[in-house]
Amino acid sequence: MKLLRTVGVKTPHKSVAFFTSQPAKFHWRFDNDEAFVLIEGKIAITMDDGVRYEMGPGDAISIPAGRTGVCEVFEFSRKFTVVTSGTSD
Repeated sequence: MKLLRTVGVKTPHKSVAFFTSQPAKFHWRFDNDEAFVLIEGKIAITMDDGVRYEMGPGDAISIPAGRTGVCEVFEFSRKFTVVTSGTSD
């Protein structure tokens, strides 16, 4: 893995992965910065502040660490995700 964003960030945790899910609804806490591209399927993420993101194939999002929300997976979905943790200097 080559992490592209390293300036000003301490990264004790780095991971890249493909993630799949069948239809489901669950509460999620983003403990680390997470960016992902939805490859297939349809999902929605409603953050606890009420902001809702509806996503389909090709849509991308970046969510900062510490956010929480409800994830809804409407049909089989697959995403490519990059997770990093650390704090800005």
